[in-house]
Amino acid sequence: MAIDVGLHLTSPDGAARRASHTRIWFQLKGIHTATLPLEDFEAKPQVAVRVQLEQLKFWFASPEPIYLALYVEAANKFLVEDVRELVYRQWGEEFMVPTTFPDSQREVTVRIRTDAVLTPEVLSLMRRHQSMRIDGPFFRGRPLGHRLDPLRCSLARLNPAVYVKLVERLLAVHDYRVARSE
Repeated sequence: MAIDVGLHLTSPDGAARRASHTRIWFQLKGIHTATLPLEDFEAKPQVAVRVQLEQLKFWFASPEPIYLALYVEAANKFLVEDVRELVYRQWGEEFMVPTTFPDSQREVTVRIRTDAVLTPEVLSLMRRHQSMRIDGPFFRGRPLGHRLDPLRCSLARLNPAVYVKLVERLLAVHDYRVARSE
């Protein structure tokens, strides 16, 4: 899986800067002027970008914030949006449901808002993230790493054969050996 660049943000502390607890990641994309002229960019509320579905799922599930950053050559601007916000806006909680996308689908189109321009103020607001995502909803006083309500969600039951393979694999990875069988 790919993540292009990460930043360990600093927190202003008087005249000195100290490393904060915040790390953010960027997946970088770009659009040439020939593909998206300035007039077309200025006329649109969003810019469409094709990404690999498996990569988007990886970015979405990351415990640290990942931003999709799109450089628009014609406007000489970077557009940035939190991948989780993009996904929730387009697919909601159904994104990770196996039936949302056909098995044969390899790419999806995400739409980045044209007003989501990277500015020093936006970068400063990224400090609100924590190293582990705690900027979302809470359950029983603890931050959730996702937006699924544990009182209204349940795990799908695994096929018994898949469950057995999963347990066997976990035991093998941890070098579990049967000492005796009864």
